Amino acid sequence: MLSAVVRGPRQLAKTYLHPVAGSITLDVQQFSVDTQPDQQLVAYTAPPDSPSQEALRFLLQWAARPDQANDSPATQDNHRRK
Repeated sequence: MLSAVVRGPRQLAKTYLHPVAGSITLDVQQFSVDTQPDQQLVAYTAPPDSPSQEALRFLLQWAARPDQANDSPATQDNHRRK
């Protein structure tokens, strides 16, 4: 029986520029398996209570409601203020 050893995590942060939500910075953790070096498990997370977490929440809601595809976080803020 083969036993796999998982190495990691290798941590870094990446910033993405989303066309609707804007700049999103995510923590990235990469795990590798010794017996399968070509395979990795990669987890992307936003820091709690960060603007990036809010952007991800917005994208989740936006994807669930395609009728509001033109609303961005800035547009939503304007709607809330009215």
